[in-house]
Amino acid sequence: MPDLVILFGPPASGKAAIGVALAKLTGYRLWHNHMTADAVAALFGWESEAYRQVAAEVRLLLLKKALELQVEPGIIFTFVWALELEDDNRFIDDIVAQYTLHGHHVTFVELLATRRAREKREGSALRLSLKPAKRDVRSARELHARVDAQHTMNSDGQFPYPDRHVVIDTEAMKPEQAAMEIARRFNLPARNARYAG
Repeated sequence: MPDLVILFGPPASGKAAIGVALAKLTGYRLWHNHMTADAVAALFGWESEAYRQVAAEVRLLLLKKALELQVEPGIIFTFVWALELEDDNRFIDDIVAQYTLHGHHVTFVELLATRRAREKREGSALRLSLKPAKRDVRSARELHARVDAQHTMNSDGQFPYPDRHVVIDTEAMKPEQAAMEIARRFNLPARNARYAG
């Protein structure tokens, strides 16, 4: 069944690292947010209104096509969700509606990490390999304070889909442990014995 796992949280909260581990464990396809974000930002810039609108349209179009073509076995999507923004909430609601319409599930994994921990993660080998926009490490670290001041990226217990939601503290759990917990919590396939224990 081509289900969707959405990993969300602030920048550098561990979405990519856990996404990689979860993909290895389950065989799901990892589609991290920079795969579309970098392409859209190249044309419209990171801070523009057009960026947010176009990124959402492109992502929704690709997810709809994945549903239509029955992409197997499932997709792991990472997203910095600004929970106070109606556009972000509408985007998530549209995804849930599409998957539900096709008889599939969307599950949400919310990642927590302090700003200090997130800033220290900037410049890591994995971030640099997946996210070319993060190569200016000083700039990436400075972004955290600005983003934290502007947006609410963790739910603090007020989540619109509570029955499909798990919260993971990425400072307390390694990516492989988090992947196993996510697979256990949502009954996802564990295809890789190395990660399945």
